Parts: sequence; structure tokens; C-alpha cells
Amino acid sequence: MAKRFYITILMLLVCLTFIGESAFGQTIFAGNSRTINGYFMPYFQSWKMDSEENTENVSQFSMPLFVNLRPTENLRFWLVDSFSTTSLDKGDNGSVSLTGLSDAKAKASYSMLDRKFLITLGANFPIGNGKLNADELDVANVLYNELLGFRVNKLGSGFDINAGLAYATSFGPWGLSLSSSYLLRGSYENIEGENTKYKPGNEIGVVTALDMVTDTFILNGDIGYIHYGNDQVADEDSLKEGDEIKAKLTATYRLSPFAIILSIADTIRMKNQIPDANNALIAEDENSHGNKLDTDILLQYLIARDLSVSPTAGMTFVAENGYGEKGAFIWNVGGVIQYLPAKNIVINLNTRYLMGNMNSGDLDLSGFETGLVLIGRF
Repeated sequence: MAKRFYITILMLLVCLTFIGESAFGQTIFAGNSRTINGYFMPYFQSWKMDSEENTENVSQFSMPLFVNLRPTENLRFWLVDSFSTTSLDKGDNGSVSLTGLSDAKAKASYSMLDRKFLITLGANFPIGNGKLNADELDVANVLYNELLGFRVNKLGSGFDINAGLAYATSFGPWGLSLSSSYLLRGSYENIEGENTKYKPGNEIGVVTALDMVTDTFILNGDIGYIHYGNDQVADEDSLKEGDEIKAKLTATYRLSPFAIILSIADTIRMKNQIPDANNALIAEDENSHGNKLDTDILLQYLIARDLSVSPTAGMTFVAENGYGEKGAFIWNVGGVIQYLPAKNIVINLNTRYLMGNMNSGDLDLSGFETGLVLIGRF
């Protein structure tokens, strides 16, 4: 019964965060062994952005599809792709839109030595629309803003290859994991009518995670570091994004028929490197990134074995950067209804309302999102 409960909780977290990166820890193999898992996620998001000069509205309807194949106990394959259409009403400046498929992403993983080691290999296939015209670039610049949290924030890029290696072990209720990854980024033409290619910097990541699982309590903690390489335009270094440190702690407590999940995450970015007068990359005078803090709470009530409701709330706070700019505060409230009509089918209805500000209070925000997450396990 506890295992069934924790699988339900994990599916709820997937629904709230789309398909995020999972730490390779003790709970990664919590689900039952299935041959095929499919996730279909039609979703609608809308934001209103008010400033003294203008009011803009942006909305997106997306349909991500995620398929997981497990032909053997230790071998898994993932395939992800999405269709989305985004419209941006720029108020006095007219309306523009961006529609199409995103790049397809595929990944394979293999666990060995009593599932203590995990090897992953994946690729990004550039089938999406990466070359944008001036109007589409206006939409893309809004989608890139991570604070708005669009499910599909980019349609196309280059051919990327990523590889990872992880080790996990357990001792009693505790689990410990160490993982590393390398992302080789490919170049692509990102502006319509120009032949200049843009290449994002390669990435190296390391993560360590510690978790504890009992019948009534789960504690997950992880800390990760990402090193970014130099971005290039026409084979010339143009920018180096500041390296990132992120720590997250999640606690889950169950007192049947209730459960509560609390999480807090802190993200710190180092200074960017920008070109000097001789086009050599040097550290910027002040850090253009502010410290970012995320907190979330989910309270689940299990009405029946196949039906639950989960009100949610959260907050994102971004401190002003070294130039006294780009501070932000966004809070949200919402909920999830989860229904299991059959043994291998899960249906989730998600809704959230969000409000706050960006640009250190110069831009007021209000938004909402709603969608379905349909999960089939065969």
C-alpha cells in the first residue's frame, strides 16, 4: 500500500513539473516494470504583462508526447516531442505568433551491477523550427523567460548529443547517488534570411543526491553544478553563461488519507563572461543574475483508491542582480485531480493561477494554466 501511494505521489509530481530531470537515487526504480509508458499532455497557458507603457498578452497551447519503452529490466528508451502554438498580443504594436513542432529528443539508459550503475546516451534531433523571422523572434524572446514557465519554450536548435554516468547505493532507508553528464551542443541558423550560425556552449553537469524512504516519510535532497562553455556566433566566442549551482530539498509525509509534500530550491548563477574591446571574453563588472528561490507545497487527499484531489501553492523569488535589475516575485495557487479509471490508466487535471511582477516591479504579471496529463502503462 505504501509503494502504491508513493507511485501516485511521483506521478503527481510529474504532472506538476512536466517531464523534468530525475535524480538517479533510491526511488528512481519505484514504479512497476512495464514495457511501454505513454504520457500525453495537452496544456494551455496564458499570461498578461502590464507596464506603464503597454499591456501584452501571451498564450500557448501545447501537446507534448512522452513515450518510455522498457524492453528488458535494465534497458530503457525515451522519446519526447511536442506541438505548440503561441500567440503574442503586443498591445499597440500588433499581434504575432509562433507555431510548429519542437525538436525530438531521444535517450537510452542501461543499468548494471545490480542496478547500481546507470549509463545514459541521448540526442536532440533538429526537426523543429529553429530559423525564425523577426515576428517569431518576438514570441521566442518571451518564451525563453524561465519565470513564465511555458511547457514548450523553444521549437528548434541544433543536433545535440548528451551522455551520463551515475552510481547509486542504499543503506537501510537511505539512498545515495552521484551522477555526471556532458552535453555537446550543435550549431544552427536561428535567424531567417541570414547564413550566420549560432552555437550554444557545451555543458558539464554533476549532481549528488541523498534520499530516505520509510512507510510514512520520504526525504529527497540534491545539489548540482553546471558548467557552461562559450556560446559562438559565426565561430567567434560571443558569450559564456555563468555557471549554475542548484540545491533542492523535498519532504513528503503521509498520514492516510492525507499526504503533504514540501519543497524548496535555491539557484545561484555566477557572472557571465562578455566580449571586451578586443572581443576576448572577460567577466562582467557585476553579476547580471539574481539568486532564485522556489518553494512549493502540495496537500493530497485520497478520496478513494482511484480518486484524489491535491491543492497546491508555490512562490518564486528572484533577487535583484548586481546592477539592481531583474528582481521578480511570483506566487501561485492551484490543484490537481487524479483519477485512475483502469489499472494502467491515470488521468490528471491540473489548474493554476499565478500573479506577481518582474523587472524589479516595473512589469506586473497575472496568468493561469490548465491541462490534462494522460498516462498509459502497458
